[in-house]
Amino acid sequence: MLKFSLPVRITNSVRVNRRHELEAGVTMAKLIGALGPALHTGLRFILDPAYMTITLPGRAESGFEVILRENPFTAGRDAGVMTVAALTADPLPGQSSRLETLVRRVAQMGDQSPAMAAQGWFRAYLACALVPLVQLYDAHGIALEAHQQNSLLEVSAGLPQAFYYRDNQGYYLSERYRAYLRRYIPESDNIRALYYDEAEINKRFSYYLIVNQIFSVIARLDKDGLSPEAGLLAELRACLEALLPQLRGAGQGFVTDLLARPTLGAKFNLTTRLFDIDELDVADEGALYAHFPNPLAPPTGASVAPYALPS
Repeated sequence: MLKFSLPVRITNSVRVNRRHELEAGVTMAKLIGALGPALHTGLRFILDPAYMTITLPGRAESGFEVILRENPFTAGRDAGVMTVAALTADPLPGQSSRLETLVRRVAQMGDQSPAMAAQGWFRAYLACALVPLVQLYDAHGIALEAHQQNSLLEVSAGLPQAFYYRDNQGYYLSERYRAYLRRYIPESDNIRALYYDEAEINKRFSYYLIVNQIFSVIARLDKDGLSPEAGLLAELRACLEALLPQLRGAGQGFVTDLLARPTLGAKFNLTTRLFDIDELDVADEGALYAHFPNPLAPPTGASVAPYALPS
């Protein structure tokens, strides 16, 4: 797949391919390839292992930057995978959302009530979209900008079976793991905006993975009348609590902070547009975040069955 620059403001930045992003894509493809056998079997990457461009004197980018992205969805393998954004999008009037349609199909296949199917679907989703990503961060110091558009689910059998991640812009490497990662990608030291301290990573990771993606799935299931928000939040908290004893590195700090902090951050996307701010040109990206009460911090009051993580 070819990804060209698009000099148009979409959401909160002009979508042009930057030189350091091209280089980061190649470097991260090398790293993920090297770590492959150690990664969770349900976690898959759509990598950006090469690029083409024209170099012009005195300019970091020429406008001709083209990313060459892997395409795992060739003919015969192009069904049953969709972005989380497509699943959670509001349906057209009089129609069901794609997530509701999928859950009701699961209910029919398993001779279950829609509510039971929704709970089973959500647990399978967390096993694909949450657990492997936190484990990746914990073991290797790699956090992903896993918002809805960057996240794809394999749902050909109804329940989520695998999680695909895409985006060469969306990798955050922990400074604490630099010496370890340097063994695989020594060139990463020369790439701008790749390593971060864990406090900054945790803030961004909690927004992209939890607020932007998982909370949107929870909201969709609640809006569609399939499962109440409070129960799903309790499921999410129970999953994180069950995962916590297995963590020893960056993931431990991330989950501990996520469950304890009084507020969570969310991007001021609309405000950013109204004030004509390009987030990629802002010195302090933290200024683009709003903060709201963290629904995971206190117990939600809903009870859930004992949570067993998949082996």
